[in-house]
Amino acid sequence: MSVGHPSEARREHTPGVLGNRMAFVDVLRAIAILTVLFHHLPSGLGHHFGKLGEWGGRGVDLFFVLSGFLIGSTCLERAHTSGERGTIQQAKAYWLLRSARIFPLYFALLAVYALGLPGFNPDVASILRDWWRPYVTFTSNYFGQITLELGIFWSLAIEEQFYLAVGLLMLVCSRRRDTLASAFLGLSLAAIAVSLVYRHELFTLHADGQISDNTYIFKLFHSTLSRMDQLAVGLITAIASHTLNGWKWMRSERMARLSTWAVIALCLGVLVYFPHRPVVGFLVIGLVFGACVLWVQRPAARMLTLGRWEARALWPLTYIGKLSFGLYIFHPITRPWVDKLLPTSTLPADSGLRAVVLLAVWIAVTTVLAALSYRFFEEPILSAARRKSRRILQPPAQAPGAAAPGRPAEGELMAGVAGPPAS
Repeated sequence: MSVGHPSEARREHTPGVLGNRMAFVDVLRAIAILTVLFHHLPSGLGHHFGKLGEWGGRGVDLFFVLSGFLIGSTCLERAHTSGERGTIQQAKAYWLLRSARIFPLYFALLAVYALGLPGFNPDVASILRDWWRPYVTFTSNYFGQITLELGIFWSLAIEEQFYLAVGLLMLVCSRRRDTLASAFLGLSLAAIAVSLVYRHELFTLHADGQISDNTYIFKLFHSTLSRMDQLAVGLITAIASHTLNGWKWMRSERMARLSTWAVIALCLGVLVYFPHRPVVGFLVIGLVFGACVLWVQRPAARMLTLGRWEARALWPLTYIGKLSFGLYIFHPITRPWVDKLLPTSTLPADSGLRAVVLLAVWIAVTTVLAALSYRFFEEPILSAARRKSRRILQPPAQAPGAAAPGRPAEGELMAGVAGPPAS
């Protein structure tokens, strides 16, 4: 997404400059996955981290907003640069890239689980042999979460169901960016309205004693109808960014560094300390997260000149953010490995020291596994899918260097179709 500020071209390759990358969006992704790990610490250890252990699961709320924003931004940019290729080609490219990002690792891991290999929870293999359909169809969020390994897939199921709705819109509305943006806005407003009504009905049924506590909590946190408003907020954030990024105050370098880090701190504070509200809580948190995403992706934040220590501090966070999908998928596998690795004789089972050491080793091991998976398994598939999507979106053959009326030349078009960020 071009930002067009005259000074940005000169600063693109200056050392210590982010160079128009949304690095701080990756920082938010890192916060999301790290807080989930705090929440999923073994029983008896999470309380050592206070609210992080209790409410770290809200990292998924942040993931939902980020996913909606990244998908929306990518689809709108592609519609802007490749509109003349038509809705079918746009939809093909969308489904190809979404499938290449999610399906290979997800289904490979399900296959490994089903084999019941040593070192993996044997209960997972047993469940998949008898109850595989919800996981293959991405509907597991409607069923009970028995093990952590399979339980985390509820959020992925919700995202895939939402991506399906986005894909259907792509079939009819993706030729023009403005048309697609209007369709996304309509979808988002409808999703928000449905979620609010659904949660209100759940709350009323629970208050009247018509559904049990367990049923209420499960549907409130895991139903697509209850949670899709946060993905919708992400889509609205993507739509808004196209307009707002052109405003002068979104490009201003005045206090850009301080305000960006302050917003990141605000995001973490809301994630940990915002009190739960059963009907409007998810939407309010989503709106705050959406505003944070909008601020950290702005041109001024992308073009910050970083100091030496700031750059060193930012790098591990952006790296973890880029690997957040792999970290989310693999962390239930590596937790028992690390837990067994640390002896209780020197690190007592319920000690604060064990909690700190286990968390540090767990993050390191899971990051290494996610990095290896991305480098040797996911990235080759993604690269092939991106090449294929560029061929799908390539305009019909024209004279060398010629451009269709009102459209960029071929080289410019290809530069604008780089595939979606990993999410």
